[in-house]
This record gives sequence, structure tokens and C-alpha cells, in this order.
Amino acid sequence: MTAQSTPHSRRRRLLLWSALPVLLVLCFAAKLLSLGILADRAAAGFSAGNAPAVDAAARGLGFANVVEPHKAPFAAGDAAVAAEDYARARTQFEQALSMVPANSGDGCIIRVNLVLAIERLGDQRQQAGDPASAVLLFQEALATAGQAPEACLAGNPDTGGRLADAKERLEGKLGDRKSTL
Repeated sequence: MTAQSTPHSRRRRLLLWSALPVLLVLCFAAKLLSLGILADRAAAGFSAGNAPAVDAAARGLGFANVVEPHKAPFAAGDAAVAAEDYARARTQFEQALSMVPANSGDGCIIRVNLVLAIERLGDQRQQAGDPASAVLLFQEALATAGQAPEACLAGNPDTGGRLADAKERLEGKLGDRKSTL
């Protein structure tokens, strides 16, 4: 017998070699299909105030997410807000903001959520009797809102309005602090 392979063994080798690329394509397709489903679950969980559901969706979004990697920390930040953990929310929103592409509309809503999380931290410091820390957080939130690109303000009435409202509220809180000092 010769060392030449038979057509049957050659076909088997070709099938084995092609199985890996096919498997990778199928996994990638499944991940792409899951993104919309998980994002919808995160949004529905947030609307319902269900922090564990949002957190579970965020973990699913984070798994092997090469398409929109900012979505996982964004959803995790929303989960933290639903759980009233504003320090964790801030961290997650900062991470998401650092990952979002410049041309993505998601950057505006992430910035709004970051501003609101920092403001809530300031509110908590104020309620805890630490007005000096509250002022620093309010100033930071105001500065973060001020760093929003013009497209966030003019291009999107919802986020632009929410940023404008936050700025006004923060300026009022800072004005109140100055009058009591």
C-alpha cells in the first residue's frame, strides 16, 4: 500500500479543517443576534426597576462583545442605578463613555447618565451632612455636562434637554451652597 490518502480520508480531513471556521461564524452570528435581545432585556428591566435583570443582561452583553463593547458597562451602570448604587454606576458609565466611538449616539445618553449618577452622589453627601463633598461632586457633574459635544445638545432634543435640565439643577444647588456659606 502507498502512503497516499484515499478520497474518503481526504474528505474527512477537509471536513475537520472547515468545522472550526464554520463554528466561529456560527458563534459570531449567535452573538450578533443576542445583542438586540439582551439590550431589550436590559431596557425592560431598567424600566421595571429590576436591577438583577439589568445586571444579568449586562453580563450577557459583556461576554465576547467586540461589536459594541460600551454596551455592557452602560447596562451595568443602569443596573447599579436601579439598585441605587451610584458610586458603581458612576464607574460603569465612565468606563462606557471611554469605550464609546466618537460618532455613536450612545455617547450622549451615557454622558447624561454619568452626570445624573454624580449628581446623586452629591445629593447623598449633602444628606449625610457633608456639604463640602457635595459641592465638589455637583461641580464635577456640572463640568461633565459641560463637556458634552454640541451634537448632544442640538442634535438630540431628549439628551440635550436632560443635560440642560441637569445643568440648571446643578447650578441651583451650587448657588444654594454659596448663599449658605
